[in-house]
Amino acid sequence: MKRLLLFVLTSLSALSAEQPGAEARDMTPWLWANFLILIGALGYLGVKYGGPFLKARQDTIAKGIDEAAAKKADADQRVAKVNERLANLDSEIAGLKTQMREEQQQESKRLADRNAAEIARIQQQMQQEIESAGKTARLELQAHAAKLALDLAEQKLRAQMNTETQLNLTRGFVESLQ
Repeated sequence: MKRLLLFVLTSLSALSAEQPGAEARDMTPWLWANFLILIGALGYLGVKYGGPFLKARQDTIAKGIDEAAAKKADADQRVAKVNERLANLDSEIAGLKTQMREEQQQESKRLADRNAAEIARIQQQMQQEIESAGKTARLELQAHAAKLALDLAEQKLRAQMNTETQLNLTRGFVESLQ
């Protein structure tokens, strides 16, 4: 078909070119014929190639519109979720504050209980150390008192001791051995 169209166009242009000295009014039918052939060829090419091109372009545009509508619906849904979360934000913040206060109170109570137990343990340990120190002091005091008593008794004995008393003691010891 392209070859036929090319042949017709070439022949018409050759016919119009063969009449060099003809008047302009004699050329008019050939110009109209050439114009009609050109319009026909352009119409044919437009229908043959333009129709599918425009159909493909229409399909692409329709697909783009559908995708845009789906994206818009998704975006609208996301906006609705965000707006819902923003509307509930005050209640969520209040809930978090309440939860934080409860946890803080529980932590304070736990720390107070732990501190009280530690204080009680330290007091008991101090009481035991005080009692131990008291016993040690009493024992040291008793030992010191005993030493002082012995020293005093020794001094009294030395003061009372003379040769006669020593002889009497030695005699009594020897007699007790027999």
